[in-house]
Amino acid sequence: LLSAAILILSVPLGLWAQGPFGGAKPITFKLVADRSAVVPGETFHLAVRLDIQPKWHSYWVNPGDAGLPTVVEWTLPEGFTAGETIYPAPHLLVDTVNGARSVSHTYEGRTYHVVRVTAPPDFGESSAGFSAKVDWQACQDGGVCTMPSKAEVSLEMPVAAAASGSADAQGISAALANSAVELPRGSVTLALEGETIVASGSIPELSLSGERKGHLLPADGSILDA
Repeated sequence: LLSAAILILSVPLGLWAQGPFGGAKPITFKLVADRSAVVPGETFHLAVRLDIQPKWHSYWVNPGDAGLPTVVEWTLPEGFTAGETIYPAPHLLVDTVNGARSVSHTYEGRTYHVVRVTAPPDFGESSAGFSAKVDWQACQDGGVCTMPSKAEVSLEMPVAAAASGSADAQGISAALANSAVELPRGSVTLALEGETIVASGSIPELSLSGERKGHLLPADGSILDA
């Protein structure tokens, strides 16, 4: 399968304020949680919230034929533990560049990159501070992209005996529900039939009923070029 060679015009992020593309930065980042406070011994979710300007998009861990992946690095207080970052399933952006089909895995609008965090049961501080570093790139419809960029965000949460849901709880829950499902190794066989890749196998973890449509998303861009 062929991958399109794409020419991307990159613009330093600092030029957006006075440049011809408008004053707003393409993405605003904020560190949020799904509950109002940290409860010692309990598990909650942190998330980097991306608010992406219209006609712009960011990229999944495997960006596809264009762009760079969005990668989050978390910093937690001593004693807290965290899992892997959970990225929602991306949209498929299909385009034609110089006569060749190009497929990218993108996010538009508001999206959350989530991590599951557990507080130590003996945490005795009155608040807990969290931070995250984000490597990212955004591209505009038409191929104009920012330079590879970094963002740093932080959040200070109170510590309490009980907590309620936050304003971002619903959005984080939706992102978790829409996350890509990692298929067990060997559960699916891919075969090339003409110009179509046919997937077959048994995936009991999905528990699908009726006819459903979906996409196979290679997490490693070197495995499959869509």
